[in-house]
Amino acid sequence: MDGLLRVGQRWIAIPDAQLPIVRLLLDRPMRVVRHEEILVRYQEAGGKGELRAVKSMLTRLTRRLDKVGLVLVSVRSRGVRLEWAPA
Repeated sequence: MDGLLRVGQRWIAIPDAQLPIVRLLLDRPMRVVRHEEILVRYQEAGGKGELRAVKSMLTRLTRRLDKVGLVLVSVRSRGVRLEWAPA
């Protein structure tokens, strides 16, 4: 991925700190990715090592992904799951 996420004719720019997380989610569509694993990837990309920072980043990422028809679904106390937006 070159920093752009393309879905059909739509695309969005992905900030460098979010690239590892987006790659992780794309590698596991429809499967839960645990918050702890996201935290490790976020730290490796230079993000803050706090779960609160990860949750804030995921909120921003959710809004961004919505523009290309993807949804991050929160799985309570576990993590998130990447899905297609309902038609």
